[in-house]
Amino acid sequence: MATDMRLLKRAMRSVGGEEEFIKKHQQYRQDIAYIDDNRKQLLKKYQDQWVAVYNEAVIASGSEYQEVVRCITEQHFPIEEVVIKYLSNQKLLTLF
Repeated sequence: MATDMRLLKRAMRSVGGEEEFIKKHQQYRQDIAYIDDNRKQLLKKYQDQWVAVYNEAVIASGSEYQEVVRCITEQHFPIEEVVIKYLSNQKLLTLF
């Protein structure tokens, strides 16, 4: 239990502390909500593509996941804070 708390404290420090973690987590959730709330409009432009959203804006898109990741990296966005989602009218099951 003590080891878990030490690891948690270390992890929180690595992201700038608890306050910064909460801020980043809230932004991540807002980006997920942005995709859900704007799904119809996004589908018109990004049908059957992967889209990357950061701060409620599409920052990359493409037909291949790796292509989108490469674009995010090249633009120097923090990959761990970017929401990446595949947009399609078909029902798909994704496991990750």
